[in-house]
Amino acid sequence: MSQLIDHLKKEHEAILKQLQKIEENWEGAEVSEDLLKLGKMLHIHHHLEEKYLFQAIYDTQRAQEGGPNCTSFYGLYLQEENYLKSLLKDGGFSLENEEELIRKIFTNKNPLMVPIEEHRACHTLLEKTKKEIQDGNKVEARRNYDKYAHILRLHIRKENECLFMMAQNLIKADLEVPNI
Repeated sequence: MSQLIDHLKKEHEAILKQLQKIEENWEGAEVSEDLLKLGKMLHIHHHLEEKYLFQAIYDTQRAQEGGPNCTSFYGLYLQEENYLKSLLKDGGFSLENEEELIRKIFTNKNPLMVPIEEHRACHTLLEKTKKEIQDGNKVEARRNYDKYAHILRLHIRKENECLFMMAQNLIKADLEVPNI
């Protein structure tokens, strides 16, 4: 099994624990700090996935085929696709601002565009949540956070139960965790 995939799964566990901590301490003074910490965790995590894992998947011949459990998750994605796309628009997503691999994935309609869209949508929701807290609108902040947490939890399930399994079948080399 890939060292990188093992590492990413451990990061998923840490991210889920951070979500739980935020939910349990929503009314506490540290919620802004906890959201900032979560944002930093996700920034590093998404960088590892997109730059290293997604590149390795994209380089395989069978990257277009999907994998175990992927079809049911794709159905769930389709239910939220319009909402995700509106978040991408709100967040200023533009292929012009993305690295070459991301542009190729979207141009070729590769299945990897699904987790990338979710990464960008989650980033937008997290930024909206932090702004609402800063502006003192905790009700709207919580509404955004709940949407964010829902999308992120489903996203983590998709990656753990589909994407990582597919990657293990496609990538024969043992991907190491890069130092960043």
